[in-house]
Amino acid sequence: MWLDVGSSDPDEGQKVVLVCDDGCSSSLAMFIDGQYLDAEDAEPLTASFLDGAIWAALPLGYPLAFTEVTQDDWY
Repeated sequence: MWLDVGSSDPDEGQKVVLVCDDGCSSSLAMFIDGQYLDAEDAEPLTASFLDGAIWAALPLGYPLAFTEVTQDDWY
């Protein structure tokens, strides 16, 4: 079941899939400390990305690993 971001929050630590209302953007994320952390770089997803987005819970055992990004990775 799809839920609106902002009207219903996932449980703490829940893994989710998010779909933006821009027609093309999506993200796997984890809901931690009241924010969605992007699974690609563990950075919080921005309000502009989440505005109008919908989310659905991923299965409990779904593997989700975060990529570590360090300052040395930026060129």
